[in-house]
Amino acid sequence: MGREEVLVKIWLHILTRLLLVLLASGNNLSRRVTFACSFTFQLGIFLIWFWYRAYSPPVTRLYSVPN
Repeated sequence: MGREEVLVKIWLHILTRLLLVLLASGNNLSRRVTFACSFTFQLGIFLIWFWYRAYSPPVTRLYSVPN
């Protein structure tokens, strides 16, 4: 199982837990839905950044350092 699959499974697990919490608490639903959307978006951005850092080739120097 690759690293991508592990990240996707972790992300889906967190989302399902968050959905269960939202369904369990009916009061103040709009604020919780807003928080969930914001949290999901931030988590998605983090996972994209993490995937990019993990799988991108190392950055080559744009300039040569004189000896």
